[in-house]
Amino acid sequence: MRKKEDIGDGRWRACVENVYKCVALGESGADTSGIPRSAMEVIANTGKKFTIEPFGKPVELETFANMHSASSFTASARAWLTIRSSLHCGTLRLKKVEFFLVVDQEMDEVILGRPLLKALGYDL
Repeated sequence: MRKKEDIGDGRWRACVENVYKCVALGESGADTSGIPRSAMEVIANTGKKFTIEPFGKPVELETFANMHSASSFTASARAWLTIRSSLHCGTLRLKKVEFFLVVDQEMDEVILGRPLLKALGYDL
């Protein structure tokens, strides 16, 4: 039986900065973690303090659903945020996770990059 926190297919319910409730996608194959611009606006409107570091020029991110399917996103900056998720073994809280700010597509999820997942013991 699947826990309510585990949506399946590498997705979990999560909360960024204790404000933005979302779905975290952990099986995208992305080299970096990504968050949509609208999520950053929601977080900023609550008065939360965080630093955004703009890139000199936008960078392109790719995610891979499988060997035959890829998606591209453009990021203009990065921020370091806290993300929390309730798992079957307890609450996982990660501080200062580097997220790239996705500006060219509206996403319903935040993307957890491979390096972060590998540090947690998930080797994709």
